[in-house]
Amino acid sequence: MNLPLPEASVAGRGIVEGTAAFFPGVAVRPGKATGKELNVRVAHAFTARDESIVRFEQFVD
Repeated sequence: MNLPLPEASVAGRGIVEGTAAFFPGVAVRPGKATGKELNVRVAHAFTARDESIVRFEQFVD
């Protein structure tokens, strides 16, 4: 199964097993107050069925 990666600002290597996929990465965004670049650790977990994502979870640190 090939699941598309999120936006280019989130990059990482994924783990896919059966219908489940887990993609850790780092989101780079400007801070609201200062505009300074922030690096935020994120992970996306997907469950797919019939070539559609049926469950999505996002974890942010």
